Amino acid sequence: MSIGLLAGFISTVLSVLIGMYPGYRGGWLDRIFDTLTNVFLVIPGLPLIIVISSYVHSTGPWVIVFVIGLTGWAGGARVLRSQTLTYRNRDFISAAKLGGASELRILVWEIIPNMLSLIISNFMFGTLGAILAEAGLEFLGLGNVSVVSWGTMLYWSDSGGALLMGAWWWLLPEGLAIALFGMSLALMNFGIDQLTNPRLRKDHGNLKKQTGKEGVSC
Repeated sequence: MSIGLLAGFISTVLSVLIGMYPGYRGGWLDRIFDTLTNVFLVIPGLPLIIVISSYVHSTGPWVIVFVIGLTGWAGGARVLRSQTLTYRNRDFISAAKLGGASELRILVWEIIPNMLSLIISNFMFGTLGAILAEAGLEFLGLGNVSVVSWGTMLYWSDSGGALLMGAWWWLLPEGLAIALFGMSLALMNFGIDQLTNPRLRKDHGNLKKQTGKEGVSC
């Protein structure tokens, strides 16, 4: 979990920096980082970790964190850039520019609050992807098998022939923990989206008003 959270945080920060600021500035800066994003989109994270682990004598958790974090930001940067392009010419952004607000202030106080649901969603799914990548790497025996994690538990249970012996209590807990953690991230993402997305808040308020009117009429 710590590897997944840290790798998800690194990839989310890179997605915000590389996707939003160049998208807001436009011009040659946006073209350069857009090309860089396209390059990283075609780099698979898990095979890259496997290649690195073949050259590194002992692939520790920090290596896994940085490789997953540095290769998992491209998808989120693409989404954040496209959304930033839609906000760049909105009326409230033009009003902020006329008021003398700097680019950094516009990004932090005007654009990011409206994109908070996307940023949190990127963090949630980045964390889940990092946990699955780490578990898969440890299950293949390419990580540090002396570190206690869900992946190493699956590795030792597979090495001990738990599946052949029908020892479900050796396989099921860690697999169920990964599945439940992924489901919890998805549910938290849905709840945070309802709190941070202005459209969903508006629809929820209209639904409450309609429900209240129907209750009074009844």
